[in-house]
Amino acid sequence: MTNRIETQEDAKRHIHLGAMDLKIIKALKNGRRPMAEIAEEVGLPLSTTRRHVQRMLNDNAIQIICLVDPFLIQGHSSAFISFKFEPGKIHQGAKRIENLRGVVISALVSGSYDAMAIVLFNDSFTLQNFIMEEILKLEGLVDIEAFIAIEGGKNYQLRYVL
Repeated sequence: MTNRIETQEDAKRHIHLGAMDLKIIKALKNGRRPMAEIAEEVGLPLSTTRRHVQRMLNDNAIQIICLVDPFLIQGHSSAFISFKFEPGKIHQGAKRIENLRGVVISALVSGSYDAMAIVLFNDSFTLQNFIMEEILKLEGLVDIEAFIAIEGGKNYQLRYVL
């Protein structure tokens, strides 16, 4: 999945996902499920289902990926990190966040911070490394706040980016 901060050009390229697309997405929760089963569940011919999925893949509306539970991998942890930037540097800073080592996902947010990211760590790339080697690269950064994930539910699964 590509993390991206939307620009005006991106907004012009939005695709419409219809009700059938959303049914297919729900059926794809298990990305290893045979396409024939998905087609049967959503009530479409196999070829039509494949076309829907291929279009959504081509448009970057979906990705079929492997996720991991960082709590089950020895030496790994994660954190939610909030970023505040100087006025006028918010979009530039947010775009840079998505390319920092360890960042699984990032987004502009409302509230007292401008952006948030979920970051994955391991024994050789720690929160301290992230701050000293990655965050200090961000021009116009005013403040950060880190929230260390101490326990996750069954749906706390992340892309492995280290």
